[in-house]
Amino acid sequence: MPHSNELQIVLIASKSQISPDDKKELVYLVSQGVNWALLFSWSRAHKVSSRVYDNLKSVFNDAIPSEIDEKQRELTRQHFIKSVVMMKLLFAVMDLLTEENVFCIPYKGPVLAILLYGDVSKRSYGDLDILISREDFPLVYKILIENDFSPEFRINFSQLVSYSSVEDNFSFVDDRGAVIEVHWELSGRYLRKPLNLEFIRDKLTHICVNKRQLAVFSNEDLLIYLCLHGTKHYWQQLDLICSVAELINQSTRMD
Repeated sequence: MPHSNELQIVLIASKSQISPDDKKELVYLVSQGVNWALLFSWSRAHKVSSRVYDNLKSVFNDAIPSEIDEKQRELTRQHFIKSVVMMKLLFAVMDLLTEENVFCIPYKGPVLAILLYGDVSKRSYGDLDILISREDFPLVYKILIENDFSPEFRINFSQLVSYSSVEDNFSFVDDRGAVIEVHWELSGRYLRKPLNLEFIRDKLTHICVNKRQLAVFSNEDLLIYLCLHGTKHYWQQLDLICSVAELINQSTRMD
């Protein structure tokens, strides 16, 4: 069954780079008639709104109806501000953990946006994800509680140890409602060897964000994780597929 014009445009414009052939296809599709409100509704539902809007503005600066353009521009502005705030919060949480000698690795969220698109606002995300060692979970719980982060539920130390042996993540919320998820296992027990900090630590690489060095997954481990994550969510959103495609396209030396 063929996709609607609107969905075909979203598929093309969700890329990080628009090729000359992509532009020709976009021009043709728009010439056939477009429901712009539906198009941007699709892009938001698939969490590719920022890239779709920027790419379409570069090709059709005046074709988007003014009221829709104004709404989308404001949504893009709000998303950019939220992304910067989330990045700042991520640094703050990592500093709290590092000060107590807890080794942690940020992934997904703003870090994945920077890795794939070079910009914290080029992906949509609602929380921050940090990978820790399972043994550090009780200490991480204590640190975040003492710094006014609210846990999804309160448990005592012995329960923390038991919890971490059967679960793989725990959530905290800051005073503005931002969610921080700490994880100690990423493969959901689907792999013979768990995808955890011990597995990926010796293959980490580094990126520079705001003059700060961040340890991040190797491309190979990140690809495995993105495929697991997409499968967990039934590949329901286009951004899940875009993340895999962008990583593969950029990783010319992938092992």
